[in-house]
Amino acid sequence: MEGGVKLDLFSHKLSFTACYYEITVDNVTRPESVEKNGTSYNITVQDGSQVSKGIEVDAVANPLPGLNIVAGYSYNDTRNKKSDPNVVDRRPNSAGLRNLANG
Repeated sequence: MEGGVKLDLFSHKLSFTACYYEITVDNVTRPESVEKNGTSYNITVQDGSQVSKGIEVDAVANPLPGLNIVAGYSYNDTRNKKSDPNVVDRRPNSAGLRNLANG
């Protein structure tokens, strides 16, 4: 699920975009240990899942001809759902930063 709004204000002098998303990804690879004939093996299986929820906000101002001021912020909360029991409901290494701003 994803939804958002986009605004263009003051005769194109200010544009604003905001969105919210909630995405579930299935078939994520995850590590697993199995034992066969008394020996432990570390393998990778592709049956994990992750949920990402977040927002993204961007603004571009054009107060003077040729001058653009850009700013953005995003918040991303990604969690392992089906994974090794030690990392369920924890943030995966591949998720990147939780908070990110630019300008």
